[in-house]
Amino acid sequence: MDMKAGKIFAFVVLAGVMLSCVSSTPHIKTRLAIEIVTPPVPKTATVNQVITIKVTAQAPNGCYSQLGASLTAVDSKHLLMEGTALFETEGACTEVIIKKDTSFTFKPTVAGKYFFQTNKTPFVIYYDTMTVN
Repeated sequence: MDMKAGKIFAFVVLAGVMLSCVSSTPHIKTRLAIEIVTPPVPKTATVNQVITIKVTAQAPNGCYSQLGASLTAVDSKHLLMEGTALFETEGACTEVIIKKDTSFTFKPTVAGKYFFQTNKTPFVIYYDTMTVN
């Protein structure tokens, strides 16, 4: 092989190596809503009783991490449990359900009916009612 052919060959090999390192799939990194799975909340409680609600945040594949859940008051007697996770991928994701267990404490200070909503659209929404005496 002469010098010119050697340079061309080296250039082609180097270009091939460099192009093989370039991904055509963009890197995606964002925080997304995930599903919360929870057993029903207690049906009854008393004023100032501390209630523990156990929940599981659940993501559909291995591209999710940093799973979390929150309990927020929509209004004084309507509470929402929802989950979020970090979604990061450059293409394929492992097919595995990712879960994280957590719990919330709730202390009703006023008698009446409390409504607990688990999830928001696009997930299945569950409603539970607790009567506080």
